[in-house]
Amino acid sequence: MLCSYLQARKSMGYAKHLKKEAEDFMDKNLPTRSLVSKLKGRPYLAVHLRRGDFLRAYWGKVGVPKTLESAAEQIKDAMKQQKLEVVYISTDSSQDEVKTLRKLLPTMVRYEPTEAKLHAFGDGGVSIIDQWISANAQYFIGTNPSTFTFRINEDRELMHFPAETTFNGLCLEGYKNRNDKDKCSHPTAWKLSL
Repeated sequence: MLCSYLQARKSMGYAKHLKKEAEDFMDKNLPTRSLVSKLKGRPYLAVHLRRGDFLRAYWGKVGVPKTLESAAEQIKDAMKQQKLEVVYISTDSSQDEVKTLRKLLPTMVRYEPTEAKLHAFGDGGVSIIDQWISANAQYFIGTNPSTFTFRINEDRELMHFPAETTFNGLCLEGYKNRNDKDKCSHPTAWKLSL
């Protein structure tokens, strides 16, 4: 059964127009990797920061930061550790929260479609664009347990990104390091293979 799922998942691709929109956005708004670089992905950090109903459901649970300030501090730490200057944020945060994030993270980039593109792509299409941009980052941090994060992890596995740059999660306030299991929840690292 697992083999059938993996075969099906590997054969599924995103609609070409959505992938092109994501690629065009990355080319215009995010750094590109030098051709001689041996690192995988474009040189930016991508973060899936789940908020809204998820935050209410998982308030205080391991891996779900309560405040934007805590999330921003973790993002800054990861950027410093990975020597990355730009962060791409995929989030369902309110407009006020996005404004706060922009103040906390001055190099933050986010895909925000025009009304015409939102109408053309729909919410699902915009999510796929967000997902593809996040999957192509040099380093990814997600919100665990989120299906959206899981799908980005899966995309990165299919593109053969290293597990240590793929399966990373956010932490609760007061964490000492990203391996603190009482405060941090990382997705399970598993290899997709047929």
